Amino acid sequence: METTKRLFVLLIVFGFFSCSSKRNVAGTYRSNLADLGFYITTVKLKTDNSFEYSFRGDLISNKATGHYRVNKRKLYLVYDFTPVDTSVLSSYKKLGINVTDSLKNENSYPHVFYLGKNKLFMSWQDEKIIRQVKVYHKRKKYLLFGSHYYKKKYYLKKIE
Repeated sequence: METTKRLFVLLIVFGFFSCSSKRNVAGTYRSNLADLGFYITTVKLKTDNSFEYSFRGDLISNKATGHYRVNKRKLYLVYDFTPVDTSVLSSYKKLGINVTDSLKNENSYPHVFYLGKNKLFMSWQDEKIIRQVKVYHKRKKYLLFGSHYYKKKYYLKKIE
C-alpha cells in the first residue's frame, strides 16, 4: 500500500514537471510567400534571447536587431537603437523633404508575433494577427477578369 502511494506521488510530481516545459522557439523563420509579390521577411531567433530581423524586397532592405521574450503564445520583440547616418540625406533636405521624422518611427517593425507549430504569425502594435496579405500572381483572380492581386494566408515558417 505504501509503495502505491509513493508511486502515485512520484507520477504526480513527474506530471507537473513534464507539463511546465519551456517552448523552444530558437531558429530561422521566413515568410511563406512574397508580400505584394516581392517582399520577404526573415526573423532569426537565437538561443540567448536575441534576434535579427530582416525585411527585403525590390529596392528596399531593412534590418534590425534586439532581444525577445516569450509569454504564452506571444513572442515580444524589443529592438535595439541603431543610430542613422543622416549625412547622405542632405540632398533631400535641400529639396525641403523632412526625412528625419520617418527615421525615428519604430512602428514600421512588428513588435508582437504569435507562436504556432513551427510558424510565427505577424501582428502590429494593436496585436491583431495578420492572417492574409495581398499577393501578386500573373494569372488573374477569375479566369478572364479580376485583379492580379489577391489575398493569401501569410505566416513565417521555420526553416532552420
